Amino acid sequence: MNRIFAVLLAVLVMSPCAFAGVSPMQPGRWRITARAEMPGMPVAMPAVTRITCYSEKDIADNKTVPATRPDCTREYYRVRGNTVSWKMTCRGRGKPATMTGSITSTGTSYEGKMITESASGKMVTILSGTRIGSCN
Repeated sequence: MNRIFAVLLAVLVMSPCAFAGVSPMQPGRWRITARAEMPGMPVAMPAVTRITCYSEKDIADNKTVPATRPDCTREYYRVRGNTVSWKMTCRGRGKPATMTGSITSTGTSYEGKMITESASGKMVTILSGTRIGSCN
């Protein structure tokens, strides 16, 4: 698997506020899963799951985008109803990668997709999250 795709996926999944702008998302403990698909890969990549806590402040901050790294530039970030969409470009080691995506929330769950395109190819990441309780 190409290193830039692995880094982008890890940053997206590990970002504690990656989807905080989605309304009416409820604060609490969330199980977040990302599953990447790359055309031409001989073996499917395993899903990556993380448990994180979203505070009311995280949810109120609708300016938060996935991978808020210094080498990334946000093209747009839109919230319409219960759907958030974005486009951003990241320059890892000088090779740009463009990510576009959207996520729709029900308040206690969300589903979405992100498409990453770079000189190395295209990767589709299927995203899901489920609220699993209150934060401790």
